[in-house]
Amino acid sequence: GRVVISRSAFSAARSLLICGALFISTGLGACGATPRPTEPKALSVSEVDSDAEAAPQPLHEDPLLVRQINGLKVQLASCKLVEKKGPSCDAWKAWQELDWRELESARATLFSLLASTDDAVRFAAVYALASDKASITDATEANQLIAALAEEHNEALRVPIAKLVGQIDFTQNSKAGTLLLDLMDHAPDSDTRTEMSILARKVPGVVARVLRRFEAAAYAERLSIVVMSMYITVEDNCPIYDRALADDQVAEAALGILAIGFCKPLWDKAIAWIPTAKIDPFNSNVATSIKMLCSQPVSDAQRALLLAQAKRLTKHKSSASLRVDALHAVLACDPENGRSFVRGFSSDPDTSVAVPARELSQPPEQE
Repeated sequence: GRVVISRSAFSAARSLLICGALFISTGLGACGATPRPTEPKALSVSEVDSDAEAAPQPLHEDPLLVRQINGLKVQLASCKLVEKKGPSCDAWKAWQELDWRELESARATLFSLLASTDDAVRFAAVYALASDKASITDATEANQLIAALAEEHNEALRVPIAKLVGQIDFTQNSKAGTLLLDLMDHAPDSDTRTEMSILARKVPGVVARVLRRFEAAAYAERLSIVVMSMYITVEDNCPIYDRALADDQVAEAALGILAIGFCKPLWDKAIAWIPTAKIDPFNSNVATSIKMLCSQPVSDAQRALLLAQAKRLTKHKSSASLRVDALHAVLACDPENGRSFVRGFSSDPDTSVAVPARELSQPPEQE
């Protein structure tokens, strides 16, 4: 480097000038001779080359885990990915033995590997990232995960990537949430849309998107929407069930979800639907839903309506199983007087009904 020095009014031999520069730049002591003072003379400030080289700055070094990852990814690229087992090679064994407790130091590197063209490398990256169960709040990481899910066609990788997507905190990553909702809307088939819908259950705005899709969906997909929507936690999912109760094909499924305890304001509408239902006697859970609703904190008026429907279904001659389910519902809706009603079926011509009726009409065992 170059050192700026201000010399006082002394003149010296050239060799001593060099020696003085050495003294300033290196901190060395005596130069082997003592200069003779001369008459003071004003000198201008000048620059003198330093003979000593500046000390080299230390180079940045990646964390150990990053260096290990970069070393193994080259070997992993040539590994064959075996379904449900992972890459089949020594590099994969070495990868599993890395100290993933230091994951935080290598997150950026691992997320970048999600875009690798090599299945084994992507699998290894997902394996490592899955060791951290914390919510993903970083916007870049969230967007990289959504992009990886959109591009992934290997089923062995789609599932674990989807699990990582489930760790995204969408309340802090609105862009990632919008990207996921777009994936849901443009999924190539109903199964993929259902998968995306489950992942999007924590995304603000999901209910409006699901309702829009409900209108255009075929029966099987509408049914999956009804079931999936019970897992929506980020906002009120009741508008979906309100719409489903108006659809005779999926209203029974909606009733079953509400009977668990969802959407109390819709219970009146659900109960009113029961007498209008076109019940398949061999494939209906309406009686079971009545029983479950009577186990909820329904009003006296609601309980009376449910009891009436349960009693009506006990007389349905087409299906013994439906009638027995209805007997159970009567007991749930009227614990005090229901047993005497059930006892009236103890001699039913259908033994599939009579035998359960006799058992149900027995007083409960005293503890």
